[in-house]
Amino acid sequence: MEDEELDTLFQIFCRYDVESSGYISKQVFFEKVVDIERNMLSNSLLELLEIKDSVEYITYNQFVNIITTYCLFEPIDMMKFCFAIFDMDKVGFIDKDEFKH
Repeated sequence: MEDEELDTLFQIFCRYDVESSGYISKQVFFEKVVDIERNMLSNSLLELLEIKDSVEYITYNQFVNIITTYCLFEPIDMMKFCFAIFDMDKVGFIDKDEFKH
């Protein structure tokens, strides 16, 4: 990424880090920054990036990682990601129950 793009991401992050704590809540990220409801896809993206469910805040580095990972997915990466969402037990195939889900 270019410095200008990182500066833009930092400005966006700071807009929502109103207390200058170095964190924004996941709720704010999804509602205000990307304007989507948390769902299976968004939760799986956080899981892929090893951002724990138990922690409700993300750092600037995590913020950049989320944005760039999602935006830079190639079509094959997106298909692998979607498969991984439904392969809940991570065994390399989708069983009947996972398929129904």
